[in-house]
Amino acid sequence: MNDKKFSANPLMNFKNLPAGMKILLIAITIGLSGAAFVITMAISDKTVPRTAHVCFSGICVKAEMAATPAMRERGLMFREILEEKEGMLFLFPSEGLYSFWMKNTPLPLDMIWIDNARQVVQIKLADPCLRDDCPSYESKTAARYVLEVNRGFAEKNNIKIGDTVKIEY
Repeated sequence: MNDKKFSANPLMNFKNLPAGMKILLIAITIGLSGAAFVITMAISDKTVPRTAHVCFSGICVKAEMAATPAMRERGLMFREILEEKEGMLFLFPSEGLYSFWMKNTPLPLDMIWIDNARQVVQIKLADPCLRDDCPSYESKTAARYVLEVNRGFAEKNNIKIGDTVKIEY
């Protein structure tokens, strides 16, 4: 029979463990801490590129990235100014039918949905909305990205459904 006594105090129990078991527990703890750190960093702005260049034939936009759920939810809310060749690129984990609304967004926008093949699949004009009952805007075709730019950008630059898009991070 083992004559080592275990205490209700976990620290005392740790002291009584064999050296190999202590090393294993420390490694597991460090591993879990590391995993939590990696997950936290993946969600932070440090691992998600801050900007991307989204280029159509002849014109590029410097776009802020919205790659996490929190970033996508906030989007361009409360933004008063968006420069001519600037925008926000919403990146989703996979293609899907993603819906947007303009709550608390005072800027009129063009929304350009882009699929995995990096082709434009939908373009919609979105009106500013400072109420709670804002309309939704959704693509009829699955997309992986949505680029929001100032209203009129797509028309001015002759961007159409089927156009190829180059995205550089």
